[in-house]
Amino acid sequence: IKSLFDSATVAYGFAVGNDVKYLNNACEVYRLPVIEYEFFDVQKIVGFFDSENVSRGLSKLGEKYGIEFFEHKSEDDAYVTMLLLKTVCEKTGKSLKELLDFYGIVFGKNSSTGVTGTFSLAEIQGSNGLKRTKSQTKILLTEFLDDKYRQKRVKGALSGKRFCFNEKLEREDIFYSRKLIENIFGGGGKYTLDLTSCNIYVKSGDEDNRLKKVYSEIKSGRKIKIITEEELLKLLGELKEVTFDDVSLLIRHAKNKAIRKLKNKQNLKK
Repeated sequence: IKSLFDSATVAYGFAVGNDVKYLNNACEVYRLPVIEYEFFDVQKIVGFFDSENVSRGLSKLGEKYGIEFFEHKSEDDAYVTMLLLKTVCEKTGKSLKELLDFYGIVFGKNSSTGVTGTFSLAEIQGSNGLKRTKSQTKILLTEFLDDKYRQKRVKGALSGKRFCFNEKLEREDIFYSRKLIENIFGGGGKYTLDLTSCNIYVKSGDEDNRLKKVYSEIKSGRKIKIITEEELLKLLGELKEVTFDDVSLLIRHAKNKAIRKLKNKQNLKK
């Protein structure tokens, strides 16, 4: 089995996560080194192309596209996976390379240090018809804030001010919200996800649950100033441009998560 991976550039599978775990478990049982390879999940790219069937199984997708096979027979599963990928290429009019480039695919990687999942740059950026997932947005925001908290605080006009945004402003456009937050920290202020520790709340659009909680906090005696997004922009002045390497950040997050899992597993054995 290892020789097949060694002779391949990348391994394609359908709902491939369980297969990766199974092979790693088999290597562990037989006390063999982990097989190192890059992989991609065809289910993911089919979901990009056909969003209505993002969570459908192999048999349902095969049925939809007129591909007959015996489900859970490994060679048939692999063959149909290939045909599904071929179908997406044909229907989009793109070669496999063009399809991977269009969606900005970053392959997953299996190694002795753990497993990192696959990513789509287009999904992260919300481009080419794709939307960023909530989990990706959460990771990007929390990792960004963790990094800002570790940095030495600067003094400025916003020193002592602790901001919290309306949820829509905070998460709908993660590039824009992090740009605002970067400028808040640059002015000596701080951004917090905890409503109970902010003293300035930035509302945007209609009232949401966060704003209701802010009103509740104010009634209980907390001093929180409520401002609009326009007022925030005036407060910040000219925004400094910021760039983000989100793919590297997500890969690093996945790698660290895999390493933590590996260490926990080793500790359980001990």
